[in-house]
Amino acid sequence: MKNREAVSFVKRNWSGWTTLVSSVAAAAVLLFSVVLNGCDTTSSGPAMGTVRVMMVDAPSAYDAVNVVVVRVDIQVAAQDSTSGWVTLSDDTATYDLLTLQNGVDAVIGSAAVTAGHYTQIRLILGAGSTVVVDGATHPLVVPSALETGVKLVHQFTVAEGGTTELTLDFDAEKSVRYQNGTYRLIPVIRVVANAEAGSVSGSVTPPDDGTMVELRSGAEVVATARPEPGTGFFKLCAIPEGTYDLYVMGTLTTDIRVPNVAVVRMTNTTVGTISLVAQ
Repeated sequence: MKNREAVSFVKRNWSGWTTLVSSVAAAAVLLFSVVLNGCDTTSSGPAMGTVRVMMVDAPSAYDAVNVVVVRVDIQVAAQDSTSGWVTLSDDTATYDLLTLQNGVDAVIGSAAVTAGHYTQIRLILGAGSTVVVDGATHPLVVPSALETGVKLVHQFTVAEGGTTELTLDFDAEKSVRYQNGTYRLIPVIRVVANAEAGSVSGSVTPPDDGTMVELRSGAEVVATARPEPGTGFFKLCAIPEGTYDLYVMGTLTTDIRVPNVAVVRMTNTTVGTISLVAQ
């Protein structure tokens, strides 16, 4: 009798139990989904790319030009002069510009940044820069007008997942000025996008410390190099794509012209060995 009553009770309440179990199961599935979503820490975030800034120099009559760089920034497009700056490096470092020749460069800033369009590069120069003249070291003063940074207008785009490389061609000879007994640093810098530039290399024989190499576009001198003592090797870097004339000039030799030197972006053009002829 008791068994029949129990069976009857189950039959009468079966529908309610089924509904209850279904509701509990649905709630469990929902809770599990919420927990999974809460554990998902991935985020789309902004698209990112990399900017790398390098520095090279042209020959100079000085023994050394030591420049202290405190910070390297770039500016996002459509910003005013004080906003939108992104720092690539804030590690203070000293660079002897005259060592950055014939294919040698220094990476002065590199960082991941938001992909997009940028319009300026800014170098913050610090105290302690020097110039060496005839073996004597002199302070190299940065004018107060440049204390907020040397701003170089150059528009470039950083692609998502890509690397944008820029070269700052620092002209030490034109940048260091002697005024009223003081050496002053007023930077003359050419900015070149590496993806749009190439290089020219070769050698001269016999090597001569007084030899200079110039790459010209018409009457304009685009780049200069001093061949390395002993080997005569030279390399002109960060040259915009185009056709140029190369000149080799020695102190006791006849000037030599190599016409129609083609520079192709991301490529090194070799002009071979150039023999100097005594005057």
